[in-house]
Amino acid sequence: MVEKLRHGDPRTQDAKIWEPRWATDPLMVNKMLELADLRGNETVIDVGTGSSTVIDALAPHLPGGKILGFDNSSEMLAKRGGRPLPPNALRMQADLYQSGVKDGRADVVIARLVLHHLPDKVEAISALSRMLTDEGKLIVIESSPMNDAMRQIEQSLLEVKKSSWTSEEVEQAITEPFLGEYPGGKIAVTKLVIPHYGLRDFFGLAPVDKQDKIVKAYKASSAVQENLHAIHTSNDILLDRHFTFVVAKKGAR
Repeated sequence: MVEKLRHGDPRTQDAKIWEPRWATDPLMVNKMLELADLRGNETVIDVGTGSSTVIDALAPHLPGGKILGFDNSSEMLAKRGGRPLPPNALRMQADLYQSGVKDGRADVVIARLVLHHLPDKVEAISALSRMLTDEGKLIVIESSPMNDAMRQIEQSLLEVKKSSWTSEEVEQAITEPFLGEYPGGKIAVTKLVIPHYGLRDFFGLAPVDKQDKIVKAYKASSAVQENLHAIHTSNDILLDRHFTFVVAKKGAR
């Protein structure tokens, strides 16, 4: 039986120095475990592993299985520091399109906050899907803005095209190429809200001056005032952060 951690559980707090809180928040961890629905003997691949908090969350539930994490950024991989990996885990630096992972080897592939970095979504979904067995499951996780005004603030100040996108956009980006290649497949979409989440924590990898601009823009935006859950502090805003989970299963081919 999977033990469910509670939001704010102190056992997750040490990991905060390695990744923003959402990465290790029990709400996020429990949702991943629920959707992965591991038996314990699977092969799992964590794409864009970063400091490998996905590995830390899933490896204990794979006593007879294994988990591989890879990331094309040496800087992101270095954020793990000297923390040891679970014995059934491996991590490496590799590009999604030249990872060396053979087709049809993974029971579960997880891509958490990866897809928005990739310019060709069709090519990316195809590459992720090829790793799966015939009954494999692809889990894509993306951050979703509460409204267009908030997304525009983030995209303009972070100078990226897709820092966050609506759940409908995430679903469409995956559904069309996936079902086009695997017409017998199935798509399921679910959402997660992590409450009272600090902007500075979410954008912790951005330079402080950009964090300052984001916080200032949010405080000046009427769209933020419409979020009844927003809490203003002296130098930050705490608000609900929304995530979209899309699960794509090949099904029998």
